[in-house]
Amino acid sequence: MTARLQANELQKKAIQERVKKTVSQYSEALRRRIGDAADFKEEFNAVFDGYVENLIPNEDIMEQL
Repeated sequence: MTARLQANELQKKAIQERVKKTVSQYSEALRRRIGDAADFKEEFNAVFDGYVENLIPNEDIMEQL
């Protein structure tokens, strides 16, 4: 019985290490993607800052259409 428990513990540790490695890989990829998105946002804002106004057209103008 002790040998079986030891084998189970070793198997459990091996599985935990694989899960930890896989999660780490996904986390790293996600951090890169978030960084890329943040870089893009900064570049976009630098290029278009003040160019596009976020104003809603007046209702009376819309009614005339």
